[in-house]
Amino acid sequence: LLQVPRMMHWKAPLPLWTWATEQSPEVPLAWLNLGRAHAEAEDFQAAEVAYVQAASLAMQQQDATFFVPAATPLGRLALRRGDVATWR
Repeated sequence: LLQVPRMMHWKAPLPLWTWATEQSPEVPLAWLNLGRAHAEAEDFQAAEVAYVQAASLAMQQQDATFFVPAATPLGRLALRRGDVATWR
């Protein structure tokens, strides 16, 4: 019965990855997936915040595994805004 509230997080990506970043804020993968969930919900500003956090953590931890996957969607979001100069 104690597991029921936690299972609510698994019903959709956004609550799941929001919960994951709250539980483990140092994990780049959680932030990367939160960014993806926000992008799928077309909340591009929140997606950008999550992707920046994922990339920042990956750089701090010297983990290129998550830096490139986080930086790539940031470039796409900049292009979507028409902000090409930021990503040159």
